Amino acid sequence: MKEKIKRIFISYAKEDSGAARKLFEHLQRAGFNPWLDTESILPGQRWRNAIRDAIRNSAYVLAILSNNSVSKRGYVQKELKEALEILDELPDSEIFIIPIRLDPCSPSNERLKDLQWLDLFPSWEKGLSKLFRALGQKFEDIPLHLTSINADVVELKFFEAGSDAPPLSEREYDNSFESSEIRYIYWELDLAGPRSDKRLDFKIRAVWYSPDGEGLLKHDHWAYREPEWTTSQHWKRHDS
Repeated sequence: MKEKIKRIFISYAKEDSGAARKLFEHLQRAGFNPWLDTESILPGQRWRNAIRDAIRNSAYVLAILSNNSVSKRGYVQKELKEALEILDELPDSEIFIIPIRLDPCSPSNERLKDLQWLDLFPSWEKGLSKLFRALGQKFEDIPLHLTSINADVVELKFFEAGSDAPPLSEREYDNSFESSEIRYIYWELDLAGPRSDKRLDFKIRAVWYSPDGEGLLKHDHWAYREPEWTTSQHWKRHDS
């Protein structure tokens, strides 16, 4: 599957279109390449062919399930059938279809019951965090290195520039949360293209946890290869 386009197909019934759209946006912001029919099919395309090709060229299929949709008949069942046929051709250890539950439902498709599902309830954020970790394991050329960070970091200095518009401009500090709340940093390397002095070359995402334990994405900025931090010793740099 690694040779396939790094695409994530989102399969859903129209009753769950709001959740599908929300998931699409979260995946897109996280640096993945999600595929959603309402966003990805171009005007004039043969939509059935577009959906079939997208499934066949995806690294994962996310099957959104809820009590509103598990027993629904329609094209969503054809999507799942197509995905299950691909799954049959893969080794037993290969993950391809990830059932995602929006509520305590039971899939009507017997074969989906054999797959470990992921719940986006009662906490959407915790479920999303698990999903990101699972997806990142396959996309080896988009390494999402997850590393702990020392709790005595108190200020973060982010820099940014357009892909062809140096010099860097300093961003304002964001000290709206305590440093002890910061838990993880995602490093996404080489997403901006070939390295040069005028190209951005990695993205930093700081993730903090609110008192109730819900994970929230707090920062999402591009920076140059050599970042400048106010307390750089406490940040661990990861290179591919």
